[in-house]
Amino acid sequence: MDPGLRRDERLCRDDTLHRFDSGAAHALKSSAANVGAELLSGCYRELEVMARAGRIDAARAAFEQVRHEHEHTILELHKMIGEMA
Repeated sequence: MDPGLRRDERLCRDDTLHRFDSGAAHALKSSAANVGAELLSGCYRELEVMARAGRIDAARAAFEQVRHEHEHTILELHKMIGEMA
């Protein structure tokens, strides 16, 4: 797992989730979309909406799915890179 996602995961577990703001979710959403990871992008879109609405408990609950989609995306990207090599 990359360091940025680990930091965000820690923030979701802590009571400092409010620091995971909509700007961070927006940037991650865009990055995921740029590599074609639509499911992951959608997860971050949901987190962005939750962060803007101050729905910290809902965002904390949704983060497990985000982590799962992130790990799946990383595996798929590694496969694609391996096929290109």
